[in-house]
Amino acid sequence: MKVYELLLAIVVVLCLITILYSRGQEYIQSIDFGVLAAFLSAFLNMLNVIFLRKNSPHIIIFYEMLGSVEFITLYLLMQVEIDAIVNIGTKDFFWVLLLGTVLTAY
Repeated sequence: MKVYELLLAIVVVLCLITILYSRGQEYIQSIDFGVLAAFLSAFLNMLNVIFLRKNSPHIIIFYEMLGSVEFITLYLLMQVEIDAIVNIGTKDFFWVLLLGTVLTAY
């Protein structure tokens, strides 16, 4: 681990503590999700380094995307009514399509 990475991690932890004590419990769920997302991102990055030694980047991305689709599908089936997923408007479909293709790929 490099020195600047350690210093940045300490700054982030201090900022989280400051937010928690200054705002109370108002943003606790948001902070929890942020910390979880950062942890999962770092974990995925470590796995990518290991997998890149043995596999092509295209194969790794394929499996990451496939796993993401499976996870999100299972989550939506458990949390949201099917009508809410199927009955989206044209404008919403356009934005989802734009985010999923152009903004994700490029």
